[in-house]
Amino acid sequence: MRQEGRTTHHSHQTDAAAGLAENSEVKGTAVRRRTMREEERELWARFARSVKPLVRSDVPKVPPKETAHAPQKEAIRRNAGYPAEPVVRIRQKPDGGDTPRTPIRPLSPGAMTFLTVGELAVATHLRNRAIKRKNCSTSADAVHIGKPQPGLDTGSWKRLTRGQTQVERRLDLHGMTAQAAFLRLREFLVTAHREDVRCVEIVTGLGSGAEGGILRRELPFWLGRDDLRRLVLAVTHAHDANHGAVRVLLRRRSGVRR
Repeated sequence: MRQEGRTTHHSHQTDAAAGLAENSEVKGTAVRRRTMREEERELWARFARSVKPLVRSDVPKVPPKETAHAPQKEAIRRNAGYPAEPVVRIRQKPDGGDTPRTPIRPLSPGAMTFLTVGELAVATHLRNRAIKRKNCSTSADAVHIGKPQPGLDTGSWKRLTRGQTQVERRLDLHGMTAQAAFLRLREFLVTAHREDVRCVEIVTGLGSGAEGGILRRELPFWLGRDDLRRLVLAVTHAHDANHGAVRVLLRRRSGVRR
C-alpha cells in the first residue's frame, strides 16, 4: 500500500512538471495573428462608411474659412482702395427684440469714380447752368464779350478793343478737356492777378459745328463765376474776324498803382 501511494504521488508530480513545461513553452512563443481576407476587408469598409459620427452639443463649432480669413480679406480690400464691407447695425426694440436691417451692398470698384475739387466745381457749374437753361433762357451768369464792365473808363476800353493794350501773358487751351481747361484757366487768371498782370490773351479755338467748340462756348460762363468775375474788368475778342481767342483786362489789386 505504501509503495502504491508513492507511485501515485510520483505520477502527479510528473504531470505537474509536464504542465509547467508546456505553459513555459506557450509563454515563450509569439502569438500569430490571422490576416483579414479580401471579402472581410470589403465588408469592414462598407460598414465603416455607413457609420455616422455622434454630434456633441458641448463641442464648439469651427468657424468657416471665409470668417477665419476675414481680417486678411479686409486688409487686401483696404490696401486696394476699395470701400470696406458695410457694417449692419441692429437696433434694439423697446420690448427687447431685434429689428433686422437689410445689408447695404458695397459699390463695385468700377463705380467708385472720385472727382477732384476742381472737377467737382466744373460739374456743379455745368449742372446749374443746365437747370437755368431749362427754367429760363437768361445768360446773366456769363461775362459778355465785347461789352465793358462797370468801373472801366472809356479810354481803357478803346485801347483794349483796338489792340493797343499790351498782352503780357497768353494761355492756349487747345486740345484740353473741359475740366482740365477750367482748372488751367482758373490757375492762370489767379496767378496773373496776384502778380499784377493787366492784360492776358486766352485761346480756345473755333471748334466744329454751328455753335463752335465747347471751350469757346463755356469760357464766358467760366469767367462769370463769382471767384473769377471779381478779377475781370473787360473781355473782348482779339480780332473781329477771329472769335477763337479773347483778351481779358484784369482788375488791379487794391492799393496797387502802376
